[in-house]
Amino acid sequence: MDRPYVLYEKDGPIIRITMNRPEKLNAMDFPDQGGLLDQFYDALTEAEDDDECKVVVIRGAGRSFCSGHDLDTVGFVYGMGTGQAGERRANQRIRLRIDRKWMERHLKLLLFPKITIAQVHGHCIGEGAIMMEACDMAVVADDVQISPAEQRLGGDMLVDKSLAEAAVQKEVADKLGIGLAQAAEGVVKIVNENMF
Repeated sequence: MDRPYVLYEKDGPIIRITMNRPEKLNAMDFPDQGGLLDQFYDALTEAEDDDECKVVVIRGAGRSFCSGHDLDTVGFVYGMGTGQAGERRANQRIRLRIDRKWMERHLKLLLFPKITIAQVHGHCIGEGAIMMEACDMAVVADDVQISPAEQRLGGDMLVDKSLAEAAVQKEVADKLGIGLAQAAEGVVKIVNENMF
C-alpha cells in the first residue's frame, strides 16, 4: 500500500511511524477512506509483522501530533446528506457502524504486542488523545494541548487517565530539564538497553 500520509523509519529494533499530514495538523479521516487512519494502521501492521522490531515510536509531522477527526466530511460519512427533500436522515445505526470500525483499529494499538511510545507535541485532540492513551507510554512537549473533544458527543472514556499520565510525564521531563525529543530518545534508549 502506498502511504503518502505516513512516514515509516526503521532503525534496528526501533520503528518510527510519523503521521504526515501537517497541512491538516495530522487530522484523521474516517475508516476505509484510504487516508491517514488506514495508512497509519497499515504501517502499524507492518511493524507488528517485523520480528526485529521491539519498540514503535508514534509522532506527528509539523506543529501537531494529531488534531483529531477531519471534520470536512463528517456529516456525509455519518449519512447527513445534502438536505434535499426525500433524502434519508442520518441515524445512530450508521454512526455506530463507523465508530465501531474506529474502535477496532484503536484496540489494535491498545493491545499491540510491542512497546509503543507516543511522542506528543502541539495539538493532541480527540482522535489524537485516544491514540496517545492507547500507547504504553507518552512523552509530551511543553507546548502540548490535550483535549478529549468528543467526550461532548459521548466518546472516549479513557482520556482522564491519559491526561493525568501526560501531566506527570511532563512534570518529570521538566524536573530533568530535558525536551520532548531528548526525552523520547532517552526512553527508547532505556528500553533498548534493558529489553535486548
